[in-house]
Amino acid sequence: MISVKNLKKFYDNIHNIYILNNLNLIVEDGEFLGIMGASGSGKSTLLRILGGMESFSDGEVKIEGQNLLSMKEQEKELYRQQVISYIFQDYNLLSGLTVKENIFLPCAMINSDETVIEREYTSITKKLEISSYETHFPDEISGGEQQRAAIARAVMKRSKILLADEPTGSLDVRTAGKVLDLFKQINREYHITIAYHWCQAPLNFREFNPGMINLFQLETYPGEKSNSCDDYGIHEPKRKWRSSNAKLRET
Repeated sequence: MISVKNLKKFYDNIHNIYILNNLNLIVEDGEFLGIMGASGSGKSTLLRILGGMESFSDGEVKIEGQNLLSMKEQEKELYRQQVISYIFQDYNLLSGLTVKENIFLPCAMINSDETVIEREYTSITKKLEISSYETHFPDEISGGEQQRAAIARAVMKRSKILLADEPTGSLDVRTAGKVLDLFKQINREYHITIAYHWCQAPLNFREFNPGMINLFQLETYPGEKSNSCDDYGIHEPKRKWRSSNAKLRET
């Protein structure tokens, strides 16, 4: 389970410029959560915080009962290795390794069974249509192909929690649908998948019926407090809102 209480992240302590302000969130095991919002509203920041890769200014973040704030760096490394899979927006493939070696790397670090790894690899790369690129290096394939390799690497790890930072941003609609189908399969196996998409996301994203945190363009309102982000369901907004991150108010 993911539990976030009164999470704050600011970049200017003097002027209280918040990228996340009093964010409250609970994600149960097996839930699929979509995070949507404009550029600069804190989506990637929230994912990096949950992934133990970025600090926060105030509040509490607990994942699987572990308090991220009290973790030492070595404990965070184990947390990232054993609990989290992360799909980076910029792929983060190692240039000196082939596509297959990149995908296998996290599995080798956790001593997974080689027979199981090979079977999973064949299934996932076939679904994502990157089997023919396995001997290529990252700079020899396109951005979309690199993104699919990064997705395969994260999925192969089979962690309890999968954090996906705009995982379909470089993909066409058909391939994005395949990725979301793969996430759906993982979700059925009681993994937590967190992704964010713009409103132009493929329609089959709606099939998940996920909870959604709407993180709109960051605006701050002095003296106002933020409530929980608990707007559920995929939909087009019926009213226009402006927000101090989690706090929504009608205009």
